[in-house]
Amino acid sequence: MLAQRTIEPLKTEHRQTLTRKTEDRADHVLSGSVHLANRQTEPEEEKGWEWAAPRLSLLAMAGSCGTNFPLIHIVEESISPSQATFLRFTCATLPFLPLLAQRLSALEWDLRADKTMLPGLEIGAWCALGYVTQAIGLAQTAPAKGAFICALFMVITPLINGLAGRRVELQAYLAVAIALAGTAVLEGLVPGVGEASAGGLSAFNAGDAWCFGTAVGFGAMFARMEMHMERLDDADLALPLTAWQLVAMLVATAAWHAADGGLAGGAEQWLQQVQAASGAQPLLLPALLWMGLVTGAGVLWGETIALKKVPSTEAGVIFATEPLWAAGFAALLLHDAIAPNELLGGAAIVLACLCLQLPEATLLALGGGGEKDAEAGGAS
Repeated sequence: MLAQRTIEPLKTEHRQTLTRKTEDRADHVLSGSVHLANRQTEPEEEKGWEWAAPRLSLLAMAGSCGTNFPLIHIVEESISPSQATFLRFTCATLPFLPLLAQRLSALEWDLRADKTMLPGLEIGAWCALGYVTQAIGLAQTAPAKGAFICALFMVITPLINGLAGRRVELQAYLAVAIALAGTAVLEGLVPGVGEASAGGLSAFNAGDAWCFGTAVGFGAMFARMEMHMERLDDADLALPLTAWQLVAMLVATAAWHAADGGLAGGAEQWLQQVQAASGAQPLLLPALLWMGLVTGAGVLWGETIALKKVPSTEAGVIFATEPLWAAGFAALLLHDAIAPNELLGGAAIVLACLCLQLPEATLLALGGGGEKDAEAGGAS
């Protein structure tokens, strides 16, 4: 039904694309620049429901993604990480294929006329990089250290924004620092605070390098998703943009699974293996469906919509609450005890989220910068 509602506008869009390509490109750049300028100059006092809704939705998405950790533990007891990831994004992508077919049919299968295809494939490629390297890296390094390195995506996002010439506010840098410190405490990497993790911050290894690829993938995904949504400047395009992201992720995870030897025995043997695994573990298929449709496709769609209104650096800090949610769900589903360092680290991450809402002028005043520095910061 969602796809049908977009068919008529897509036909109009196709005709306009064919007749006004140069003008459309100029308007596209101009509208993106105006949108960015308007968002950066919004008064900080205007923080009603329209401001709160996308941030609360990101927090809810982070909470739902917290279920992935115990569910992945359950799934990977029966099948390999590459197979689990491929099946997960197969479940996520299949419902979107009719939407893409109808959209492209309305555009007379002119791929150049679909302005969501290339941005979606790019974002999906970054996201696939994050998921694949995370699965490989966490299997080769200490879990706590790997989780901390993966959390460096919070640093990658403002770094990419800064390199792109976009302004990153002072409170965002402070929130990232607090969130990283909280993640280190939560993962047991700070001596003398709660339970120490096995391995600690030991020597750098290959798994750590893979986990750094995760930070790059997810950090770039947030930054580029925000940029593309500003340029497209149409919330209705979030759905097809998400569909193309999932196509890229499905292709990438299929390639990984094939390279991992997943299809070495042929398709029939592969299906028999999945059936045997699902019979031995009744939670396997429900877990894959949940991680595919809800924490996969649903979260990607929600992120795409939210990042039209929430800066990507702020979204990254909100998603830093994911390990906190994961600890809670692990306690609920796997009966793991919550350690004191998890509570303390979680409190620091929550503080980082609150820090994001401090006006930049207040931070400058606390630092002795005064009003002149605040005005200079606002003009930069």
